[in-house]
Amino acid sequence: MRARRAGEDRTYGGVANFGIRPMFQVPSPLLEVHLFDFDGDLYGQLLQVELISYLRGEQNFPDLEALKAQIGQDAENARQILAETSGAPVSFPPPLAEERLPPT
Repeated sequence: MRARRAGEDRTYGGVANFGIRPMFQVPSPLLEVHLFDFDGDLYGQLLQVELISYLRGEQNFPDLEALKAQIGQDAENARQILAETSGAPVSFPPPLAEERLPPT
């Protein structure tokens, strides 16, 4: 996925998960994004996200270490896909609804 803060031109590559997080028993689907090479606080800010490629379905893992290992593999795969599509135009449609994350 690629993302940017609303109103800014700079885009960041990353990896996203949309689902219910079965290992943590979260019943409602949510979109979680991890931006590569970004260091900052995005809580309370609007992001525009473009999904580039589907990596895998939702899985349940035996333990946290197995989950972390898979997330690392997903990040590697996402970086490779983003590198292969770096010249592709990126378009960000307007968001369907403006939802801001509450501060933690």
